[in-house]
Amino acid sequence: MFRKGRADTHISVLLVLLILAVPFTASGCGEIALFFGAGIPEGVTVDGVSVAGLKAKEADEVLPEIQQAIKDRISFVFVYNGQKIPLGKQYFNISLNPGKIFQEAIMAGKKNVNYSVDYTIDVSPAREAITKLAAKYNVQPADAQFIVKPDNPIDQKFEYTASKDGIIILENALFTKLEQNAANKDFSKIIVPFITTKAGVSLEDVKKNTTLIGSFQTLFKKPKLGYSNRVFNIAKAAALMNGKVLQPGEEFDMNAILGPRTFHRGWREAGAIWDGMMVHEPGGGVCQVSTTTWNAALYAGLEITERRNHSIPSAYVPLGRDATVSTGAQNLKFVNNKQYPIYIFATANKTEKWLQVDIYGPSFPEGYEVKISQRQTDSWAPVGEDEYIVDLTLAPGEQVEDRDRRNGKSAVTYVDHYLNGQRVQRIVLTSIYKASVAIIRYNPGPSPTPAP
Repeated sequence: MFRKGRADTHISVLLVLLILAVPFTASGCGEIALFFGAGIPEGVTVDGVSVAGLKAKEADEVLPEIQQAIKDRISFVFVYNGQKIPLGKQYFNISLNPGKIFQEAIMAGKKNVNYSVDYTIDVSPAREAITKLAAKYNVQPADAQFIVKPDNPIDQKFEYTASKDGIIILENALFTKLEQNAANKDFSKIIVPFITTKAGVSLEDVKKNTTLIGSFQTLFKKPKLGYSNRVFNIAKAAALMNGKVLQPGEEFDMNAILGPRTFHRGWREAGAIWDGMMVHEPGGGVCQVSTTTWNAALYAGLEITERRNHSIPSAYVPLGRDATVSTGAQNLKFVNNKQYPIYIFATANKTEKWLQVDIYGPSFPEGYEVKISQRQTDSWAPVGEDEYIVDLTLAPGEQVEDRDRRNGKSAVTYVDHYLNGQRVQRIVLTSIYKASVAIIRYNPGPSPTPAP
């Protein structure tokens, strides 16, 4: 091996060998003399570095320059995702093995020749560069996500963000490939090896758990149902419910969500049913919201924990399909019996006069369906005479029917769960609407004038 500072030693050894091997003739003496005094011929380069005119010992001093020249022309390039990433020169070193290259150049005596020095490449510093590369391009997997948009249109209540796969650069494999290329002096591009890791929650998973599982719509187009104060209360109640999220095991409490229905809290006076009579009170009309919500909850397969029907049938749903609420009294409650949250959206369309409640949550198994039906089971007449009450605040001869004479009725509602066409569960709900005699207020008018 040829090392810096030892060129004269090699030359001395070579001269001794030449002296022993060559006859001591005039011509021979001339060649040896030429060797002793000669330098490297004109135009000779070693790996592109000129060594012309230098003696072997002097040429040894240009080894660092030759080393740098070799390093400058060497290029390792990584390729990741189509992007070329050059390896910096500071991350590999060159070691020269010059051997007898300078002696050979002198002995050959040829001009304009380029010689190549044997060398090795040390890429151990590249571990740092590969670690930096991995830190830059490694990506943690990102779960799919969604944002709830309660005020969006009915079919656009969620905005989704797709999941992203993670990326792990295989640092050891990349370094091993670099070492192999360096040993073979292979400077072709090196493809960066990596693996992908899947996110824990895919977009499909998220959408599967934010599926429409229950929906119900009622109308308030009839004059008695659609007057302004009642519509205002319906819209207010719907807005308070809209976007409600129930975690697994959490109970929905209608009265808690709406709060007391009072003028002070912004509710308007509208018709409401009380003991079979139509009365006017703040918050009248919210029972249409509770009714619509209850039916949506039944379709969603939620566990109903509290529900009461009205004292008289409601005009906006079939018999047996209503649910009343009252401040401090009747309530609507149900529990999220799913393994994931449920999302409740309520929309009141004042222009088209409909109310819709949609419940989203984890989808039912494929082939699963909920069907609801109802039927009247009995009817009976009220017992007793109608009740007349004198009310002098009325005009003479005027009468007002506060409650009409009404037969009692009973109804049953069937909530049937089917899987692939086979009924797997039936829930039977009973509603009783009591019979009532009429209550009539009247002013009998002035007493007859006595006869003379």
